[in-house]
Amino acid sequence: MDENSRAAFVDMRGMVTWEDASFAWEARGIEHAAEIVDLGVSDFPLYPHVALADRTSAGFATGYEVLTGSAPHRGYLDHCE
Repeated sequence: MDENSRAAFVDMRGMVTWEDASFAWEARGIEHAAEIVDLGVSDFPLYPHVALADRTSAGFATGYEVLTGSAPHRGYLDHCE
């Protein structure tokens, strides 16, 4: 991802940093990205390791599309509120 894409994702998720280690994991965009991509491609139930700010199906789908440029493959809807 380029800087602009990372910044857009961080802003969309309500984070302040992509990977600044001085912030808690759940405050880092890179951790949200990892969880969203993991949920979007999984064939079996997974549970997020970090407290994601927006756990709606629309939030996951939008995040996945910003990260990958495509719609989620499967899995993510099982973990939405």
